[in-house]
Order: sequence, then structure tokens, then C-alpha cells
Amino acid sequence: MSNELHLNDASLTGSTLYVVVWNEAGQAWTGAAFATYTTTRADFDIAATEISGTGYWRVSFPGTAGYRRWAWFLQAGGAPSHADDVKLVEGTGYWDGTNVVAQGSLLGNVGGSVGSLATQAKADVNAEVDQALADYDAPTNAEMVARTLAAASYATAAGVQAGLDAINQSASRRVQLTVLEQFERPESGSTAFSILLRTFDGDGADVNADSTPTLAATGSVSGSLAANLSAASNPGGVTGLYLWTYTVANNATLEQIAWSASATIGGSAFSIPRLSLVCDFVAATWTTTDRSMLENIADLATLAEASATNASLQTSEIQITLGTPADTIAADIAASGGGPDLTPTGEGNYQTFFNNGGVVAADTIANLTAPRQITIQVGN
Repeated sequence: MSNELHLNDASLTGSTLYVVVWNEAGQAWTGAAFATYTTTRADFDIAATEISGTGYWRVSFPGTAGYRRWAWFLQAGGAPSHADDVKLVEGTGYWDGTNVVAQGSLLGNVGGSVGSLATQAKADVNAEVDQALADYDAPTNAEMVARTLAAASYATAAGVQAGLDAINQSASRRVQLTVLEQFERPESGSTAFSILLRTFDGDGADVNADSTPTLAATGSVSGSLAANLSAASNPGGVTGLYLWTYTVANNATLEQIAWSASATIGGSAFSIPRLSLVCDFVAATWTTTDRSMLENIADLATLAEASATNASLQTSEIQITLGTPADTIAADIAASGGGPDLTPTGEGNYQTFFNNGGVVAADTIANLTAPRQITIQVGN
């Protein structure tokens, strides 16, 4: 075939056009082979032929099959020029030796039908797929067989049911023991504590044990504590419910107790352990009466402090030394704040002073010629 490349542009009628074709290695066609491209454009141009002034040019595709890139150029002068000629349009595609498959068509064919690809395109796709698989390194059939469980190891309905039955048969699902973690030793006498045990079937429903369950108590110091444990009872005839009482005396040993309950259900024996501790808590309960007593103690302390301060004031004495003239006694007493009773010590006449609203009224004491000392006692 020939004239595989076409260009249609009526505005270019009468112009000189040519095509340059490159292979996937970047080499350009010289007319005989692909070679390294240089700027000597005349070495690489493929002349295009216009059909009778129609603006429609054609060029035959060169070389053997392979991926190609091509460009149409408008020649500006008398010979092809790398510097002066104008590139009009370019394209890419695959040349299979007979037909040119444009890049757009190739993608379209891959999206629609691989069978529509040319022979070389198919070969290239196959090569790429092979390389992708090699890169992936998929497991071989032998490797797959080696990694596959043998049929004998497959899970079966019976096997799954057996596993579920094993879980349902665990002691924690068939027997429940409820016992306090701490037993408080009383201040006096003794205290009885309740211990409960319940039994269930494989589906979790209440069921009576085949016989009365047993319960053992062992102290870490005392050994067997069976003497403190009552016999089992079935309160109210409730299905699967059993009750014991454990008595703790005020002089009980402070120790850890290991419990072990056992029950046979549907012919299967189950046992379950628990741990408790005998201990002392507070010696007495704090009450509102205790609070009131403590508050009263605080009040008494405050009162005692106040009384001590008052006693100090009651025993205070004011010493006033009087000099000559004695007529100034009244002024001195008035300045001191007065008092209910003022009695001069020593010999001579005396005068009674009256406290009238904080003001001391006094007559002149005329017959006191020597210095005297007056003691004023404040309070009781």
C-alpha cells in the first residue's frame, strides 16, 4: 500500500509540504533507513504530493513495522529548513507494515476488541502481558497445591458442632458460684454469710444437678473450714439453685479462703474455684452522735480560750501615782476613765466619786498634802 498519511487544508493549496517520520528510538527516516536526527532537514524530509490543487496531500509510510511519530511541515523557502519551516500537525501510531493504526484507534480497539488489533500489535500486547505476569511472580500449581488444606482438614458441620459443644461444656458456662470476696470479722459474736451456686444445661437454661453439689472451704492458715459451712439447700425449690451459709466469728483467723464447688450435670462433672478473704474493717460506725460530740469538744476549747482572756482583764490593775497638788486627783481619775469605787490609801479625808455616763465628777480633796497611790480594780 501507499499514501497512508493524509493532510487536507485548502488554504495551503500550491504550497510545498513534507513529512518527517521518527521511530520509537527517536531516529528519523532518511529515505533508506532510520538514523539519528540532525538539523539538516533536507536529509529527513519525505515530500508530500498535492492532488490537483485540492489542498489534499498524501505521503507513503516508510520502514518496517513499529511505533511511529510523524510531523507535517510547511516549507518556507526553496529547500527544507530546520530553522525556518513551520510544523502544521503531528501524530503518533503503530505502523504494521501495511496499515497505520493511530494512537486513538489503538486505545479504542483495546477497549473494544483485542481481536481487531493488527498482528504486530497483538504480539506486543502479548509480550507486555507476559512481562507483567513475570513481574508478578504468580504462584505455580505446585505451590498452590502445597498451600491448600487437605480435604481431611476441611471444616465440617459435625466438626463445627463438636467445637460449639466443647465450649458449651466448659465449667464457666455450666456452673456459677457467687461468694463474697471479703468476709468482715464482727466486733462480737458471729455473722452468717450466704453463698449461691447455680447450674445450667448446655444451652444455658436452668437445670438441676444430678445430685446435690458440694462446696469445700480451705483456709490458708486454718486448713479445712468445713465446720463453719452449712449443708446445701435448695431455697424455694428453684431449679438449679443451691444455697450455703458460711459463719465468721469475731475471733476468726484473718486469712485467705479457697472455695471449690463441684456439680454433676447430665452425667458430666464440673468444678469451679473462687477466693475470699477474712478481714477486719473499721471498729465502729461513725454516727451523727459522734459528730455532735466532736463539735462540742471544739466549742469547749473556744470557750476556754475566751474565759482565759476575760480572766486576764478582770485581774488587771491600774496603778496611778498622785503627786502635789492633790487638787489634780479628780483630773487624773477622769482621764483614767473612772471607776465605781476609788479609795485613797493612807491617812486623811476621802471623797466619793461617781461615774456618770463615763464622766467622773469629783469635789476637790483639800486635805491630801502628801503623795498617795490609788488602786483602781476594773471588773469583778
